[in-house]
Amino acid sequence: MAKSKRKPVARKKRVYRAKKKKGGRVLLGTISFIVIVVLSLMALQFINKTITRDADNVRISEEELNEEIEKIDTKLNEIFSEIGLEKREIISKKNDRRKKGDIKWEYKEVSIKTDQIGKIEKFNEKFSNLSKLDYVGVDVNKNSNNLSSSNLYIFNLYTHKINFKLEIPKPLPSKTPSKTTTVKDKVLIKPSKTTTKAKTKDAVENKEFAFLKGLKTKPKIVIIVDDIGLNKRYIDDLLKIPVNLNLAVLPNLPHSKYAAERANNKGWDVLLHLPMEPKHTSGYSGIDAGENALLTGLSKSQILNLLEENLSSVPYIKGVNNHMGSKFTESSELMNLVLKRVKKEGLFFIDSKTSPRSQGYIQAKKLGIKTAERDIFLDNGKEGEKQIRSKINELLKISKKQGFAIGICHPYPQTIRVLSDILPKLNGYVDFVSASEVVD
Repeated sequence: MAKSKRKPVARKKRVYRAKKKKGGRVLLGTISFIVIVVLSLMALQFINKTITRDADNVRISEEELNEEIEKIDTKLNEIFSEIGLEKREIISKKNDRRKKGDIKWEYKEVSIKTDQIGKIEKFNEKFSNLSKLDYVGVDVNKNSNNLSSSNLYIFNLYTHKINFKLEIPKPLPSKTPSKTTTVKDKVLIKPSKTTTKAKTKDAVENKEFAFLKGLKTKPKIVIIVDDIGLNKRYIDDLLKIPVNLNLAVLPNLPHSKYAAERANNKGWDVLLHLPMEPKHTSGYSGIDAGENALLTGLSKSQILNLLEENLSSVPYIKGVNNHMGSKFTESSELMNLVLKRVKKEGLFFIDSKTSPRSQGYIQAKKLGIKTAERDIFLDNGKEGEKQIRSKINELLKISKKQGFAIGICHPYPQTIRVLSDILPKLNGYVDFVSASEVVD
């Protein structure tokens, strides 16, 4: 009798195994599909956080919007310069963080007061032309009481507002005999302390500078006072300090030439404090840099023309350093352009280092210009005398380490008081020299 075969049973097992294997693949595919869907939804959610649409359904990102805002900032600074707007006419600036959906940007409002209606008319004309730029719109509103406001929006998001107030000059009063009044002289300088206290104070200060004793050669200190030219009293106070200082004079200010002449007569170095465009993140704009500021949005010929005017406005200059300029000095191309002209005049260049990425010193070296960098800022206008003294002490330590040090300060009342008090007492420890002595 033939033996029975079990082939059908074997086939059943193989079918069962094939079905099991196929079911596993389906499950794996389903899980993979779900994972892909979840990841896609997460990606879309991330994109929606950084991308929005304007009214015309144009997709924009937060980064793109802020790039356009920066371009408009530059354009506005150019307009301010073209209409001859002065820094004193800007009465306030406000920055406000705004948000629409997941897009964030900085809304900027500037208020200006002027007695020249021509400036307002020129501004409105040039401001209206900004609407020709892509995705930019403007509206100019003339309100009552000599007020007008101009709004600008990018991708239908309001980003800038410029307020103008026309100040009508008051008529001069008729001259009438004034009553004679007696004004008592105010004591501006406090009487000195007793001899005992003075000796104690000198002993403390001698101990404070003891680390400078015993050096083979005295360290050299360069003190550059920036922003000179606006206040004559502060200039005169600085000129009374019996050490060698360096005055960095701003162009076209009421007392710019006076300061340059007096400093030159004392044998001090005079520098042109060249206005350059700052970054908006610094809290300043191109208009804050002053009249004839060099802006990144200007053509090369415009920059050179402004540079020429600035160079000719301050007499007796031996060198140049930058006023503000955290944005302008980062451009190697523009700094090269400016410094070629500086070299032609035989001037040195001090890089104020208002940006850690400044190209000033680097480009000056490449062009073979005598140059140096600022080591430390001694003040910023907000600190007290104690902090300024601490900064001077830090400057002394730097000079001991590298043989010389460059400190930059400003003609603030508290700074002048500290310089007048402490610098003469340092004469035995360091040499206060001209900037032209340390540039290389």
